Amino acid sequence: MERYTIKNERFKAEEGKGSKKSRTFLTERERRALFNDRFFDLKNLIPNPTKGGEASIVQDGIVYINELRRLVSELKYLVEKKKCGARHNNIEVDNKNTIYGTSKIEHPFSKMRLNDDDEENMEKKKPESDVIDQCSWLQRKSKVIDVSVRVIDDEVTIKVVVKKKINCLICVSKVLDQFHLDLHYVAGGNFGDHHSFLLKTKIYEGEGSTINASVIANRVIEVVDKHNSLHGCSSRR
Repeated sequence: MERYTIKNERFKAEEGKGSKKSRTFLTERERRALFNDRFFDLKNLIPNPTKGGEASIVQDGIVYINELRRLVSELKYLVEKKKCGARHNNIEVDNKNTIYGTSKIEHPFSKMRLNDDDEENMEKKKPESDVIDQCSWLQRKSKVIDVSVRVIDDEVTIKVVVKKKINCLICVSKVLDQFHLDLHYVAGGNFGDHHSFLLKTKIYEGEGSTINASVIANRVIEVVDKHNSLHGCSSRR
């Protein structure tokens, strides 16, 4: 009888140990599932992920967050610039009024008002492309290259991500010459099987034509894809 009770106690102790092991296994599995879900959510937030590995997802996320921070700072700078410009214009108007000795100068046609239809037509005639050209940002992607172009006033920033085997700097420099962009800063780096280049340019002084970000991005992709197809065909031969 004593032997039977001892065996039962040993069996219960072993069963308790096994249950503890199963609990730790379940929590570890849940923890891994939670991390996988978080990596999946992070990958969905990145517009152009390079690879599906955890390290590449984290690196792409860091790059994307830095781009968003730069974009926010540039937008804040534009807002402050417009506020300062509006204040400067108001000060000039006040100074002119004080010089002529009158705070208000009534024009003979000042009392005339336009109809609502005329005001709507005047607003429609305003070129909406001016606002888009002054501050525009977009991304374009092909099989071999990812291009991001941001245009703010006279500054044009181009980011290119391309495979290591493709030499794209010569093609991009031709595009810069074509659109009369003056190169001020270049930075590059490697991650995985890709090269990443950042080019900061400015529009030549005296160039009156506006530059659209989509036109630059499409042209860069067209030139690089053409160069890659010719280079690939020649290497195969």
